Amino acid sequence: MASEGLTEDEIRRTCQQVAAAGARMVQGGSWRAGRTGLNHVEMIRAALPPEVLVKWTEPIRAVSTMLLCMSPGVDRFNCDVDQILSDAKRAEWLVPLTIPAKGLDY
Repeated sequence: MASEGLTEDEIRRTCQQVAAAGARMVQGGSWRAGRTGLNHVEMIRAALPPEVLVKWTEPIRAVSTMLLCMSPGVDRFNCDVDQILSDAKRAEWLVPLTIPAKGLDY
């Protein structure tokens, strides 16, 4: 869903309506509009039941960004797989990878 310009209440209501209609996944953002920030995707995730997947259209370029997004429950991403795997190998060599805990790590 293109969430730019929508209020938190409009995002919440829209997510609840599409979940009630049987959606299996909600996408935050659109390739045709401006990119949606992580704060909007977090609102979308909070408004949906856990069985509805959330996809963020913002292309992920680093495994650290992907892990940060997984913490609040983003399930799907756009990325260059080879780039992410290469970044993960490099990151693992530096330090063990963990998913950050919201409220604790950020």
